[in-house]
Amino acid sequence: MNRKNEEAGNVWEAPLKEFTLLFVEDDPTTREMIEELLGEKVKTFFSAASAEEGLEIFGREHPDLVLTDISMPGMDGLTMAARMKESDPGIPVIVMSAFNKRETLLRAINVGIDGFLPKPIDITQLFRQCEKTASQLQKIRFAEKELHAQLKELERKAHHDTVTRLPNRHRFEEDLERRIEESDREGTSMGLFLIDLDDFKQINDRYGHPAGDEALRALAKRIDRAIDRRGTLYRIGGDEYALLAGKLSSVKELQALAEKLQKFSRFTLETENGAIGIHCSIGACIYPDVAANRLQLLKKADQALYRAKEDGKGVSRICH
Repeated sequence: MNRKNEEAGNVWEAPLKEFTLLFVEDDPTTREMIEELLGEKVKTFFSAASAEEGLEIFGREHPDLVLTDISMPGMDGLTMAARMKESDPGIPVIVMSAFNKRETLLRAINVGIDGFLPKPIDITQLFRQCEKTASQLQKIRFAEKELHAQLKELERKAHHDTVTRLPNRHRFEEDLERRIEESDREGTSMGLFLIDLDDFKQINDRYGHPAGDEALRALAKRIDRAIDRRGTLYRIGGDEYALLAGKLSSVKELQALAEKLQKFSRFTLETENGAIGIHCSIGACIYPDVAANRLQLLKKADQALYRAKEDGKGVSRICH
């Protein structure tokens, strides 16, 4: 290999290192030459002596790139490529051929071949074609990664509250259905706690909305500490939270957790506009011990929360 060809290989060693390559060629001398040229420049190099073996390796190893001869005994390279693309339409395939018949080229186009190299192989052309294909694949993967990240962020925003970062009402409703199904399937009980930050409007009016947001976040952190991964907390409204706590053994355990939540949710928040006394009203109900279905669970927890507010706020009430 001359200096120019060595330089061509060195330039593209880094991007090619990210991909696995399958080379299909019935001639052992050519297989040995291509493996010597590309073997160390790709992540993993696979070699096949026939199209049939190539399909077997393709199905087992799922390479990122395929480089193949067209003319081989038995199944030819284009037939093999067509089958590969039926399985994975995005797989890049570069073909090599000692002849440039119009019919062969048209067939290659119909198959959706991504690159064509005439034989005998020019090493510079080989690296350039590998460069082009690897670059295109790199761009596609980057775009897919970016799209996945964007979709994940959109999903997060659709299911999470922007102030507290807690799951929102939509996520709560989905999870409530799922948790009830789990309770039915596993024969366990589940507690629903509805929690209101008392006097939230007055906090916003007196201390400002940034202080109100800070109070919401601080309360969420305190409740999260109280439950210690025993449940999932949601923000379902302006000053409203919901907590789903699974595998509770009895109403007594529900009561104990409500008292713990009440203890942790009573604190003083220091803000730049002054100290704010934080406290909550809590209503709780257990499924299926007290509530027989989803609607009853929500209704009875809400009734318990209403009683807590009627009894002076800053207290917990359990539905029996």
